[in-house]
Amino acid sequence: MKFEIVTPCKNEEKNIFKFYNTIKNILVDYDYNIKFVDDGSDDNTWNEIKRICNQDKNISGIKLLKNYGKENAITAGIQDNIENFDFKIVIDSDLQHPVEIIPQMIERWQNGEVLINTYREKFQEGFLRELGSSMFYFFMKKFSDVNIITKLTDFMLLDKSILNKYAQISEKNKTFRATINIIQHSKNPIKIKINNRNNDESKFKFTNLIRFAVTTFTSFSIFPLKVVGYIGLFLSTISILAIPMLFFLNFFKIIPISIQTIIIVLLIFLNGLILISNGILAIYISKIYDNVNARPDYIIEKKI
Repeated sequence: MKFEIVTPCKNEEKNIFKFYNTIKNILVDYDYNIKFVDDGSDDNTWNEIKRICNQDKNISGIKLLKNYGKENAITAGIQDNIENFDFKIVIDSDLQHPVEIIPQMIERWQNGEVLINTYREKFQEGFLRELGSSMFYFFMKKFSDVNIITKLTDFMLLDKSILNKYAQISEKNKTFRATINIIQHSKNPIKIKINNRNNDESKFKFTNLIRFAVTTFTSFSIFPLKVVGYIGLFLSTISILAIPMLFFLNFFKIIPISIQTIIIVLLIFLNGLILISNGILAIYISKIYDNVNARPDYIIEKKI
């Protein structure tokens, strides 16, 4: 049995060596490799990766040309040399994921499981982020094609069979957790407690979270398009009923309403609807564009 631990990292120079030592101390009895994927760091992350690679032959590194986002960094790591490993484990390099449960995940793989997921016991990033996360999973469950588990994390073990199926999916900018959930639905995920962050704050900023949520939701649901259609139908129906009624009220002097006012209000509603529709359509059209052109999700600049 030989496996690989894939860890995406961006500006994690203070955590790389700590992560390496923690893994090394816990997995002393296993045959494994650690692959660091530098997702366009602008600090000394890559130099730290090279330093560890020079002293341990079981460590490898991939340096991406620029920052492509965590999802693509994970994809770059798990799709590299799949044939050389029985399974791969994806884990963050900031030590928030509890490394000590990896032996438990390996034991479950040895018992025949091909996918071992984890979900967080509670969220520790503040009320607004927790609220946003809850809303995201609610809409994903109700209005998408994916029955994704609430609070699911990227920390998971994937058998070679799952990795090969994931590599066959040609969709651009794949959303890692949701795509894996389509390939193999998770059974009995492990509850974990997220550790306090080591050094600095989260590299996953609010804008990254919004981009991730929009990309994931529009990849697996056409609900926004349906909503716009329903709103358009509703407004059209209201307009058809309201205009003659307003003319009637104005004609008999019950409520004096100028025609200009009626027209302006209707134009504001209709123009707002058109703008919303265009925005949502632009998201879907951009995804079609991404899948039609031949640009890769990531470009590898260097490998160790």
